Amino acid sequence: MHSTSESWARRVPMPHQNIGLRGDQYIQAVLNRNPNELQRDVSNGSACIPAVMGSLRRTVIRPTHNHGVHPYIASNRHNYPWFEKSLGALDGTKILAVTLARLSNTYRNHYNRIAQNVLCLCDFDMKFPFVYTGWEGTTHDARVFLDALSRAQNGFPWPEPGYYYLVDSAFPCIQKFMPPYPRERYYRSDHYGARQFRSYKDYFNFRHSSLPNVIERTFALLKNRFQILEAMPRYSPNKQGMILTTCCTLHNLIKTITLNDEFIQHALGLQFNGQNMPGGEDVGSTEEVVDMSHESAGTMVAQRDGITIPMWENLNGDECVLHIF
Repeated sequence: MHSTSESWARRVPMPHQNIGLRGDQYIQAVLNRNPNELQRDVSNGSACIPAVMGSLRRTVIRPTHNHGVHPYIASNRHNYPWFEKSLGALDGTKILAVTLARLSNTYRNHYNRIAQNVLCLCDFDMKFPFVYTGWEGTTHDARVFLDALSRAQNGFPWPEPGYYYLVDSAFPCIQKFMPPYPRERYYRSDHYGARQFRSYKDYFNFRHSSLPNVIERTFALLKNRFQILEAMPRYSPNKQGMILTTCCTLHNLIKTITLNDEFIQHALGLQFNGQNMPGGEDVGSTEEVVDMSHESAGTMVAQRDGITIPMWENLNGDECVLHIF
């Protein structure tokens, strides 16, 4: 005689992802099974859980703001109208990892910790529209960037014409990716007074630096909620990447449906105060080619100058125009 659980498993078999059962339909099919069986599957690490999270990831890790001015930009006079075409910030971040001893040097970062280099896109809602895992901690951000954007299967959410993501100086200056000016002060701690800017480039870098740190705040929120990211289990590199992606998926979901969550409210309070915290189908992606040409760089330089010079004039008055060239 078969047990009750075996009988139930025969009556309600594990759904498979196929052409007739996709996205939220697959999630509902899994969740509508017997609650006891579902709980047992979760506890035993059933294969249905990665499948559900895969479907959920494609639904919630995607852009939610593709055009127009984001409210966070519009509500801040230091950001609007200067950064009205910005859709978020792209950066690499280090997540603790576990690896074989013979491979440890390739994962060891400048803090002498074993880590993986993860390329993340964060929007101004503190969500992750794109997460790319799998690179060793010693890999330069620019290399991960080019690999992520060069593979169409990664589904990178390219901005519409005229829009861009903010990046730091580790990334190339090309269309749709706006870095700070090189060879100028960048971090906000490098500036010691609102009227002590040396040039229009210096002032732009100061304003630019206040926006990409949304990634730092978002990851601080993520790590505070999911402690597993600070003590990664001894899984394969692929599974470690899946753990991070799953955490980002759940973060986006919680951020979307639970606006009053205490972690989120604390993070939003720090975001609007300009502080740092302690510690479906893929939509919006198109098959584009990374344009590393001089023309692409020139287009971004012109777009950046088109923001910077009026912003500098607005700060100091028209007389400063004589000093910017």
